[in-house]
Order: sequence, then structure tokens, then C-alpha cells
Amino acid sequence: MKKLKLINESNQKYRYQLQNGKRITIDVSDDSHILITDENNDEIGKFELSYKDNGMHYSQDNYYITWMYLDLKNSEYTHQGIGRQALILFKENYGLPITAASNDGIRRDDGSHLTGDAPGFVGKMREEGIID
Repeated sequence: MKKLKLINESNQKYRYQLQNGKRITIDVSDDSHILITDENNDEIGKFELSYKDNGMHYSQDNYYITWMYLDLKNSEYTHQGIGRQALILFKENYGLPITAASNDGIRRDDGSHLTGDAPGFVGKMREEGIID
């Protein structure tokens, strides 16, 4: 598991240094998305989440991932622990479970189907209890 070094935090924006020396910011100040930017404040990734009121067969409200990526510029920010930390911060700040689609091959209109690295990522996050 890759470790991120927290540099500072302010107003639900968390600045980290990656193991490769690059710096990123994870912004969880909006409950509909997580924005990840590089040290120049350019977007490198985003997680979009929908609030579900007792939805998805869960007994409590939750946030459902409808879209996520960390490779807007290129793939140098993937597999660095950023996605994991982003979900942890979101969950800590909003206090509800996070859910995601199953890897069932169904293409969903809301964009929540899993493609690319997402099936493995979601599976790992479920194993760790970060995604329900």
C-alpha cells in the first residue's frame, strides 16, 4: 500500500506529497465530488458521488460512486494511493458509507459501471472496508 505524506489541510482540502515527490491536493469540500489536482492546481482526477436515501438495498443512507478517474493528464498518478486516501477522507468528512456498482458487465446510464482499473480498485476498497 502506497503512503501519502500529509503536508497540510484547510477547509476540507488536503495537500499530500507522493512517494515519487509529486504533490497533490484532495478536495472533499463538496459532497457531490472529490477533486484531485496537481501542484499547479490542474485537475488530474475526480470522483463523482450521488447521495442515496436508503438506496441500493442498504439499510442506511450512503454515497454511490457514479464516476471516477485519476488519469486525466496521464497514468502517472494511478496506483499511488490517491484514490484510497480520497475515499477515506470523503467518508470521514461526511460520515456515511460509500457504495459502488458491481463488476457485472452492465453499462449504466449514470456512468457507474466499472471500466479500466475500477473493478480491481473497487474490489480492493471493499476488502479494506472503505467501500461497502
